[in-house]
Amino acid sequence: MKGIKCVIALISILLLSGCASPSIEPSNQISSENGIVWGSMAYEGNYADYQVHFKNVKTGKKHFISLSASINNLGLFAIELPEGSYTFTGWQVSQQFISVKKMGDTGHRFKSTSGASTYLGQIHFSSRESSGSKQPEIEASLRNRYTLDVKHWKTAFADFSLQTQGEQQVVGQSALCQSCTIAVTYTPAQIR
Repeated sequence: MKGIKCVIALISILLLSGCASPSIEPSNQISSENGIVWGSMAYEGNYADYQVHFKNVKTGKKHFISLSASINNLGLFAIELPEGSYTFTGWQVSQQFISVKKMGDTGHRFKSTSGASTYLGQIHFSSRESSGSKQPEIEASLRNRYTLDVKHWKTAFADFSLQTQGEQQVVGQSALCQSCTIAVTYTPAQIR
């Protein structure tokens, strides 16, 4: 029975991360019309996956960055996006039998610029126990960790000689989705 639960959890994670924007590999050739957006992800808590969602402002095309599919061993993500303006639309954390999603207008925007790399910051998930609730309080924030992240960038993506921009846009630390709507989904275990 325990083995079946583990298999179900792994399949769920794979399905969730199947549509994630994969991190570019150092050997990838970047299209001349596209730019690279990059940053890092960190977390406190015991969830199986952490995601941040965003969309293209003009086209509405949705994307997400997943800890389980988009992050390298240094905690960095670097994804290729068509040139344009984007806005963060929320975040989601998941583990076996529970998913917590916070979606809405975050007020955080960024641009992907052709032939350049844009630093988004560190997306940090924190979790703390909530009095009177079995569900911990989870928050996501953007932090400016440019000095540390750029050292990791130079190690992981030394082959890319793209101009880095955007480090001035990340101011201190700010909540990613403070006034967004939260939804908690429980998936009951099947007993056979």
